[in-house]
Amino acid sequence: MNSDDVTEGIPEGIPEGIPEGIPEGIPEGFFDDPKIDAKVRKVEYKDPAEEEWEKFQKVMQVETQVSQSIVEGEDEESKVDREFSELSEQRLYFLRADALRDKQSATKVKVSQQEAVQRQSQVENSSNSGDSDFEDFFDWRAKKVL
Repeated sequence: MNSDDVTEGIPEGIPEGIPEGIPEGIPEGFFDDPKIDAKVRKVEYKDPAEEEWEKFQKVMQVETQVSQSIVEGEDEESKVDREFSELSEQRLYFLRADALRDKQSATKVKVSQQEAVQRQSQVENSSNSGDSDFEDFFDWRAKKVL
């Protein structure tokens, strides 16, 4: 008996390739062809390669989401680290600028004190030199008689 003899006697309502008189409770995998087996059991045929591809895509989607969340976490962490280092650097610059302002103020005070001392000494020198000249004029002993 060949396969053509089996398919000739099948009524049109029964799928091709399925012999008559098949009981309803056929176990899965009864037929060698998985498509015919699915038709007989009245379930949708699922290609194992397609199922595996869908599973792979789902796993990849989950892994992509996990990877993205890890990358976002690392980005956030690096952003916080960068902001912290920038704040530390700004703090150092602020302290340096503050120290320079203090030096500038101290230098201005020193310069103003030195200028005051110089003015005072100039005033004393000018008053002393003026007085000494004036005293020399009145000092009769310093007069030279010619």
